[in-house]
Parts: sequence; structure tokens; C-alpha cells
Amino acid sequence: MGTPPFYFQDGILFCEQVDIGELVNSLPTRIHQIPIQGKFIQTEVATTPFFLYSKAALRNNTRSYFDAMRTHNLNGALGYAVKANGNLNILEELKSLGVEMLITVSGYEILAGLKVGFLPRDIIFNGNGKQRWEIKLAIEHGILLNVDSVFDAEQILEISGKEFPQKEVQVLLRVQPPPFECNVAVHPYVNTSESSKFGFDTRDMNQILEILQEHEKIKVYGIHCHLGSCIYDPQVYEYIAGFVTDLSATLAKNEIHVKLLDIGGGIGINYHGTLPEPMSRILPKTLKVLLEPGRSLVGNSAVLVTKVLGTKRSRNKNYVIVDSSMTDLIRPCLYGSFHRIYPTKLYNFTQWGQFDVVGPVCETADFLGKNILLQRTLAKYLAVMDCGAYASSMSSNYNMRPKLEEYLVDGSSWKSIRNREMFQDITATYKYKESTSNATEIHN
Repeated sequence: MGTPPFYFQDGILFCEQVDIGELVNSLPTRIHQIPIQGKFIQTEVATTPFFLYSKAALRNNTRSYFDAMRTHNLNGALGYAVKANGNLNILEELKSLGVEMLITVSGYEILAGLKVGFLPRDIIFNGNGKQRWEIKLAIEHGILLNVDSVFDAEQILEISGKEFPQKEVQVLLRVQPPPFECNVAVHPYVNTSESSKFGFDTRDMNQILEILQEHEKIKVYGIHCHLGSCIYDPQVYEYIAGFVTDLSATLAKNEIHVKLLDIGGGIGINYHGTLPEPMSRILPKTLKVLLEPGRSLVGNSAVLVTKVLGTKRSRNKNYVIVDSSMTDLIRPCLYGSFHRIYPTKLYNFTQWGQFDVVGPVCETADFLGKNILLQRTLAKYLAVMDCGAYASSMSSNYNMRPKLEEYLVDGSSWKSIRNREMFQDITATYKYKESTSNATEIHN
């Protein structure tokens, strides 16, 4: 297995060959000048918090999928769900590592995929609520479209027929599987199986096919089935494999010959890309099978590095207050997700205790971890682990907090792959004419 991308050596937390604490200390102090009322107010730009990625982790994760597909002789393609992390540098890295397809859920994600060099035919536009301009963008550039509902099929038919009558449109059918006995033990917010807002019931299949067949240029290219996120039970994927295989055979009897079976992603972060043996036996070798992971490709590739501001005790609770917050990592308070939290430096001969690690945002729910075991003599910085997926991509400007800088480590070197937002970035979209009535009071 070799050395993991993040590890302790002599009590120091490393990302590949980079001492994380030393990296923080090497970052220069910057001064930000903000124009206010005709003059400038100077503020110091904090060096933390930030996201730190490991290129080795991305490489290891993609390799594990390719190894699994080869082991099971699967006629497969590896895709990536952009929603997990849309940093253009990460998309480019994944493309260079062999990721073949992108799964997008918005027009801007489509544009991001095109920008980093993915071909239109290798981009799937998914979603239950596609806007007209997004559908037009997809059709115009030859993006694959997922059909999610009857009204989605009607909208695709209308736009393709009226605005692109001579252009072939390739679609996938996003189908909800029937109920089954496997336990999809995931948070309801990330469950996309039966009774969710995604995909259509098989009982709507005939109506949707009739709609699509009204325009000869619309071709059913594949089937898509996805049950949710953070799934650890291999039986789930065995079930999906059987379902989409049977459905493709049924469609073939009606002269609809699909070329792609998209069995979704959702593999939990500790799943390591292994494929259950029965799944590879069930899937037909004549059709390409698409795996579309997000979290399991990038989740363990990054940590959130945050500065300890102080500690406090409130009745029966011990708190560590840090400079990061729910605006940077919302998963713990939104989903109840657990993230390991480590100091960047361990001390000898010190006691340990349980702490809630909380941020400075004005919300009681602003926490990164509860009952976390930490040394009572704390390092200056903490690292929140497994923040490569649904952290940066779900960040916000609540409390007017800036989105964070992001760095990528490759061996012993590192580089910035995203700038930290500044005050002007946050306020740039506001249509506001600044008053000068209180300028004298501000600058006196």
C-alpha cells in the first residue's frame, strides 16, 4: 500500500512530503486594501483556514477503480460527479489520470467540463429541474441528457424539435429501481432511490418513450440508475446491476438498443473502489458500464487546515474554537457527518480530553465535530480530514465569510489552485452606490 497521503511522522502531520504546520508558517502575511468612502481601510489577510489537497490521493483513488475494473474484466468507464468538487484544477487532474466522463447537474458545470477539455460526448447533464437555457446549451454542444421525468422529456422534445430540428440528441433514462430488500442506510438528504425527487418510476416508462419517439433525432443512448450517497453495502450495486441489465434487455425487445449502463456512484469513502464479484458477472460485456463516483474519488484527497483561536468550558462541555466554520464545511451540521480531526503536531506527556470543535459563525449549529478526542495541550493548527468532497463545493458566504484558498501538494512541492475571496469579491455583484455622507466620521 505504501505511505498514505496524510500521515504522522515523529508527531508531525504530513501531506505527502510536506509538513502541514510548516506550510502554514511559510505563507506570507498579506495586507488587503479595501476602498471605503473614497479612502482605503487596510485589513490583514488571514493565512488560515484553507483546503489542502494531495495529488497522490487522487492518483491512488483513480487507480483503485481501474484496478477493480480490470480484475473483474468489466467493460467499464470511470466518470466523476462534478458536484463533489468543481475546482477546475481538480477536474483537470482527474482527466489526466484517466477519468473519461463528467456527470454535471447545471449549465455552469457543463461549461466547466468543456473548459478543462472534456469532449461534449463525454459529459452527461443530469438533474430533475433543468432550465431551458441549460437544455439548449446541452443540445447545441452534443452533451448527453438524462431524462428525469415526463415533463423533462416533454421539454427536451419541444426544444430539440423547435430549435434544433436537424441535430441528433442522445439521452439516458434516469429510472428509479423498484423497492428491494438491500439496506440503503444513508441519510435521507442523500438518498436518491425510491420516492426521491430524482428519476422516474418504471410505470412512466412507456409514456416517456412515446414522447421521445415523436422526434426521430432523439435517440435513447443509455440507462441511468443511482440510489444515493455513502453506500457501503455491495449488495446494493449487485441489485442495480441486475435491474439495469434486465431493463436494457426489455428495451431491446422494443428495438431500443442502449449502449451505456450508468450504475451511478455513491460509494462510501472507505469503500476503495472495489467491485462486488456478482455485479461484474451480471453486467453484460457488450455494453459499456459507467461508474460515476464523486466522494470516493476526491473525498480523502483533502484536509481543512484551521487555526485554534482558543478553548473554553461551558458547564459540562469543553470547546475548541477555530477559525473555520460551517461556511467551509457544512456536512457535520447538515448531515451529521463525522470527520476525523487531528492536530498538526502531537505533544508528548500531555493529557487528552473530549472537545466540541466549533467555529465563529453566529449559529449554534456551527460545529465541525462533537466529542472529538484531542490533546489538552493543543497544537496551533488542526486538520479536519476527508474534506475533498462536498466541502469547498458546498461552502457559502454566510456572515460575509470568504470562500477559502486551496492548495495542491505534489510530493514535496505545493501550489495554490484557488485564491481566497476578498471583500470586493463578495460584494462585487451587489448593485450599490456608495454614499459619502458619513465619510468624515469614518476617517476621523
